[in-house]
Amino acid sequence: MPPRKYDDFVISEPVSKITKLSPTSADDVRDYVFVRCPHCNVNFVEIAVQNLATKKAGECLKHIRECSAAKQAGITALPAKKRASGVSDASPGEERALKLARTDLESERQRSAVSAASETSLTTKNDQLTGRVHSLEEQAAELRRRDGERERQMAEMRDTIFQMQGQFNSFAQGIANALNITFPPAPQVDHCVERIKGLQQALAVAGSMGGHPDQSRTIARLRAERNELKEHKEALRSLMCDDRAFKLASVFLHPDKRSELPAAARDAAALLFDAALDARRKKKPTDRAL
Repeated sequence: MPPRKYDDFVISEPVSKITKLSPTSADDVRDYVFVRCPHCNVNFVEIAVQNLATKKAGECLKHIRECSAAKQAGITALPAKKRASGVSDASPGEERALKLARTDLESERQRSAVSAASETSLTTKNDQLTGRVHSLEEQAAELRRRDGERERQMAEMRDTIFQMQGQFNSFAQGIANALNITFPPAPQVDHCVERIKGLQQALAVAGSMGGHPDQSRTIARLRAERNELKEHKEALRSLMCDDRAFKLASVFLHPDKRSELPAAARDAAALLFDAALDARRKKKPTDRAL
């Protein structure tokens, strides 16, 4: 067994500390000792116990070369020999320790690279999710805008239908008065048609026999009201040929919805709905194509 070197250098008692080589947790500890110089009484290095046999001599030699107290005591060390490139003067134990340190350093670099790649991937995914959220927010805003536009159109159509309903009520009341029919409730369309045909026949008879002036005025008024009725029916037919207008009219005039209308308007709504259905049944092929 070769003689031991630097026995006069004092080794302290082992102290447990977290390892200096890439600790993984607070429980990853190793035992370390301090080496004290007998010339300057300074703890100049801390070495892991398991590496003491391979590192002590090298650390003591480096310290002696730099220690002024050792030089004053006449202790000298030979300067480090120059060696050819690629040739190491470390002991086999030191070579193993150096190799282990290099392996640990490379492992740490690999872990850092994996961590950086993972962080980059998370950043990319976060940017993608942020873009998707912004896209969904824009789509939701567009849907809200379309809903608002649809509500506005419904409100305009509702006002138009209520206005038409008022006009139709006035018109129906005038026709009922002229035909001596009680309104409301609204009479059946067939009944009104029969009354108008009877008046037309009476008008023809009166015209052939020469009628009373009052009768002539009544007949003229009935003719004017009949023409007005035709115009209103044609206007209603044209309006009901539009599918959207018919759907909206159905929403407010359908029998299931009449309970929401004022009582005085329900009969007029029934008459208007029947007229709308009749207009749809008589819809021209060209209207359907439109």
